[in-house]
Amino acid sequence: MKYVLADTSTYWWPVTVKRPDPARPGKLVEMTFEAEFEFRDQDQLMAENEAMNAAPTLRKQVEVERENLAGRIVGWKGIDDGNGGEAVFSKAALMNELKNAWFRTGVYKAISESLYGEEARLGN
Repeated sequence: MKYVLADTSTYWWPVTVKRPDPARPGKLVEMTFEAEFEFRDQDQLMAENEAMNAAPTLRKQVEVERENLAGRIVGWKGIDDGNGGEAVFSKAALMNELKNAWFRTGVYKAISESLYGEEARLGN
């Protein structure tokens, strides 16, 4: 297949979140959803990294990191709202989840896989 110049800057990618299993001490449970990521080019990534490094405190660095990640996710599907329904995507809900290390780790891994040509490992 020939390389095609992209006319869109978003794409869907599966995200796997591994978090502690509340029913089994010392075990993890895997949960998956799909995120719609907005692509960042090299210049954008450098600017985001510079902004994070220029933050005067650790707290501000964390805030900038969350904002950077939140700017990359523009939608999701496959997330339960806690009542058996589909969670509606919002920046507020995303920012709340980004406080959780396991969620951030899953998002970072999915972004890395998508950018560096690793196919998603569905069902593993």
